[in-house]
Amino acid sequence: MSTLVRRADLLDVELPKAVWSRSGRPTLGRISRTLFASTLVLLGLAMPWPAVSFGLLIAGVAGFVLIPVITDLIIERGEGAFRRATAADADAKLASLDQRVLISAFAPDAWVTLQRARLQLAKGDGRAAAQALADTARIIGQPDHPELVAAQARALLLAGDRAGARTHLSALAERGELSPRARLDLGVIMLGEAGNAEAAREHLQAAYDGLDGHPQAAAALAVALARADQSERAMELLAEAEAKAADGDELAADSIKKARKALRPAREAAKKKRRKG
Repeated sequence: MSTLVRRADLLDVELPKAVWSRSGRPTLGRISRTLFASTLVLLGLAMPWPAVSFGLLIAGVAGFVLIPVITDLIIERGEGAFRRATAADADAKLASLDQRVLISAFAPDAWVTLQRARLQLAKGDGRAAAQALADTARIIGQPDHPELVAAQARALLLAGDRAGARTHLSALAERGELSPRARLDLGVIMLGEAGNAEAAREHLQAAYDGLDGHPQAAAALAVALARADQSERAMELLAEAEAKAADGDELAADSIKKARKALRPAREAAKKKRRKG
């Protein structure tokens, strides 16, 4: 797993190298790799000097084996730029996926679609991100991969498709594979469902604890507690979220807005009480 710092907006997608590196690769790269190796092997077989012949044979075989290994190491080291993408530079990085020969010719297919998903999430295009994540899951042959399913749910939530996100999160819940971020998303969705207020609070509290008080979780939990007449704690959480929320974090901003609205009666009552006092 990556040791990079988690994105402030929680738009992270984790997929181990052991998974994406096993996916298929572009035809151009496979042909180039085969031609390179076969050329050295044929030259080695044609050489009359044993030492040179043996060296070329070894180089050909080693090249065939090591080219994908070296390629994966290089692109993995450059992955941080895609993970840290912002809305301002996402389009340029999307173009680089097609323009850089190392990527377009040699990178594993699943790695490329994974970066597309990350960049679309950075842009705020949840629909395109969800499609890229679905493509990644299809390529690796794991449509139920927990991280990819949870990421699709978050992408759909970003796109405003709560029903689609709910379907993915419910599947994870049935398998007992809800991460803290997935519980946050499920709790946010449940806040809008009649009869699920208590379950929403449970998920949001677990998310708040599991995500170390992330502003998205703090604001969403503030909404849930405000609706449960726990206004004092809700106001504390709202203040915490307002102070820590990152610029451009749309999901945090939306929950903060809802928390302010839910706490308006309590705040007005507190003001009247202070005036009387």
